Amino acid sequence: MAENEQSQERTEEPTQRRLDKAREDGEVLSSKEMLVFASGASALIILGSLGFFSKGILDNWAILFNFGHPDELLSAKTGNAWRSFSIILTGAAIFGVPTIIFILLTQAFVGNGLT
Repeated sequence: MAENEQSQERTEEPTQRRLDKAREDGEVLSSKEMLVFASGASALIILGSLGFFSKGILDNWAILFNFGHPDELLSAKTGNAWRSFSIILTGAAIFGVPTIIFILLTQAFVGNGLT
């Protein structure tokens, strides 16, 4: 008879102690599908905003392929190395940082927090 009672809905709300214990044990509701959807949506938003930044990025990238006189090739390689590093950092700032922030915020709101 006790087995039947456990399968029925409980009429009382859980106590704060039980809620805290469940959170410590990791037994909280989370929506992995919502996190995946939000990550995909953030990627689409960032790719959609690519047009605002593409001209500047492509102009900087085109400079890497401009070669002068052969005597200046070594100094051009050094300058291009620093310029390419700058392009990589700019790309990471434009695309990576907003994506990470969006995913962390989604995890905080939809998932079980940032822990």
